[in-house]
Amino acid sequence: MALIDKPQGTVQEEVTKIKEKIADLHRVLCGMHTEIFNDVWKNEKFTPKQLVEGFGTDAADLFTDSYTLQTVLKRADSDYQLLSPTEPVTFNSDGSATVGVVAAPPVTPDPVVDPVVEPAV
Repeated sequence: MALIDKPQGTVQEEVTKIKEKIADLHRVLCGMHTEIFNDVWKNEKFTPKQLVEGFGTDAADLFTDSYTLQTVLKRADSDYQLLSPTEPVTFNSDGSATVGVVAAPPVTPDPVVDPVVEPAV
């Protein structure tokens, strides 16, 4: 029965179809990632600071997911151009992020040093 039989073709033809789907997926992911990046960093209505603040405690995930996706895209295509924020971003312990401010390292006071007292001779 011809309707039930699997269509004939070579393994290589099937591999070629799969590779074409992977290439399509790569193009879609690159395009969508660039669009989201521009929505944050080149938005005409809101500043990046306002948008990142709007993410609240999900802001760090925005950046983590972006970096993870870029790692995959770069591995799949060495010519892929990585996208970087146009302003400094500081990640906060609650998952939020701050745009435009570089976090200063914590200030540690100088240790108190006991003066060295030389024994009298």
